[in-house]
Amino acid sequence: MKTILYYFTGTGNSLRAARTLQKNLDDCELKPIAGLLLSGKTVAAEKDANIGFVFPMYCAGVPNIVVRFFNQINLKDAGYVFSVITCGSSVQGSPVKPIAALCEKAGHLLNASWFVQMPSNYIPKCDCPSADKQKEIFDAAENKLAAIADSITSRENKSDKHTIAGKLMYLAAYKPFMKKIPDFDKKFVVSSHCNSCMVCVKICPVNNITADEDNNLQWTHHCEACLACLQFCPKGAISYDESDKSRSRYHNPSITVNDLINQKKTE
Repeated sequence: MKTILYYFTGTGNSLRAARTLQKNLDDCELKPIAGLLLSGKTVAAEKDANIGFVFPMYCAGVPNIVVRFFNQINLKDAGYVFSVITCGSSVQGSPVKPIAALCEKAGHLLNASWFVQMPSNYIPKCDCPSADKQKEIFDAAENKLAAIADSITSRENKSDKHTIAGKLMYLAAYKPFMKKIPDFDKKFVVSSHCNSCMVCVKICPVNNITADEDNNLQWTHHCEACLACLQFCPKGAISYDESDKSRSRYHNPSITVNDLINQKKTE
């Protein structure tokens, strides 16, 4: 039974989750949402395939880029549809209802949904966990993802429950926060440590960063707030409103710059 995982990742947590699922599933293929959106191609689910969506939780909800992808996918022929949502804390938000609505509009009910905690990458508000804490989180995530793979193979109809705090966060903050996301980049600051390596330009999933003839970086205000540019900068030259300069940078240790470049491929 074939499984196709459509994934979006900013700092690598969701790609790691997708790869772990792939390792635990027979005949599993990963496809990047960013590349498919850039291609503009319509995507049709394979007949009776398991179709999964793996993405990070944004302010207790669904990232804009994932919402937009549902305008390009037809799930009518899928056999089983599920989502795996990575989150930076144990406060599980409320993205299941909106992702279920998106799936239904695309032609199939959402059969299952799970949350998987990963290290937080939201540097504007908090520092990343220590190395020991990250290992603890990764170990727990590996175990949960193995169990999720078993549930996918069995096509179980089940969903993790959101927490009350997550539900309240979604109701109070999700819509206002997401409306501001395209302009999230207005607070990015580039320091003199920038060496014009252009890693940030290459990995931005929506090509939101350009450079002028003098290699000065410019953000064009259709940001996804994925923080890939900030977290993967090899010189730590990008900060958010300079308020996070003292905080450690984080990206998933198993994910590379090339992995993020590859998620933009349109083939």
